[in-house]
Amino acid sequence: AVQCRLLCYFTVKSYINKVRLDKAGYLLTHSYLSVTDIAFDCGFSDSNYFSTAFKNKYGTSPKKYRDTYSS
Repeated sequence: AVQCRLLCYFTVKSYINKVRLDKAGYLLTHSYLSVTDIAFDCGFSDSNYFSTAFKNKYGTSPKKYRDTYSS
């Protein structure tokens, strides 16, 4: 039921990108992997596209996000 609800609000592609970017946000704040490694680990084949998509979702670059929210 939850999956159906999520897919009703998102296209499949946008849902997959949301999940990938959520994972990237977590990895940026909980690992020492490079931004490029995180992009590839989250299923993005182009780190420039990843950075653009990340900035569109979070309003900041992956590096600034990491600097701001890392513990």
